[in-house]
Amino acid sequence: MRRPPRLAAWLLDRLGYTAQNPALAGDLLEEFRFGRSTAWFWRQTAAVIGAGVVRNARASRWYLLALLAGFAAQAPLVFGLSDLHLPSKVHGVLWVTLLLLAWLLSYLPASLLIERVTKRDSRELQFLLVEPGGWKTRAPLMALAGLEQFVGYLVLYLVFAALLQPSQGDVVVWEVSWLALGLGVATVRVPSARQAAERPAFVEPRPVTYFVDQLSLRVTVSDGRTILLTPETVAEAAFASADEELIAALFGGGSSLETARRAIRLACGRYLLEPPAMSVAELASLAREARGL
Repeated sequence: MRRPPRLAAWLLDRLGYTAQNPALAGDLLEEFRFGRSTAWFWRQTAAVIGAGVVRNARASRWYLLALLAGFAAQAPLVFGLSDLHLPSKVHGVLWVTLLLLAWLLSYLPASLLIERVTKRDSRELQFLLVEPGGWKTRAPLMALAGLEQFVGYLVLYLVFAALLQPSQGDVVVWEVSWLALGLGVATVRVPSARQAAERPAFVEPRPVTYFVDQLSLRVTVSDGRTILLTPETVAEAAFASADEELIAALFGGGSSLETARRAIRLACGRYLLEPPAMSVAELASLAREARGL
């Protein structure tokens, strides 16, 4: 069996395109196994990523704006320090080690602040800004993203300058390269659908209405079949299946139709969303518990 180019498949997977659109991976793989060339697979990969960059840039425009604001805030400070030949060059392995350690630790305060405010991992800040919302929701997130970029760019300059003592031309190249890298990382990778769908903790959640009678309970009987039960159709489903163990579980021990319905509501209420498929024994336990309510 032909295998697609490993690097191309890895890129699509790592950047989130196959997770965002699982059918995409299947279509590309099927076409490739039916005779398409490696060059064709690479062209399709490049086309998918190229279209994704445009789409991601549009979705992440507020995060990109915050990134540019953080960059613009640190640029005058960096060029001012460079003009004064600051910081001084460090010498010795110990100093270099301490400098690199300080670089790593410098990201900690900004990350902790982001996590404290949003109650989420700081790496999800871009994903949070993808979520539609008003300015009151977006403004604090953008401020945090700009602060993170400001600290990151500034500390990066301080480390490189202390190690290499760059000229003004070198600093220009560094700044442009870092900005391009930051924009590239933010637009090439697909924001996670799970993370983008969640809202930051400091935003008041929308009220959720729970209609328990609209939920259903799936029961797996001994022969492997799965039977769908709802509070309204529990009797029809149980008797239509002609399954004695299901009927005994629901109506044994003197249970009434209302008790069976109560057992289904009990299961749905505990999970809030559709509960997983359960066995007949678990259903019988629910029915006994419902009889005691």
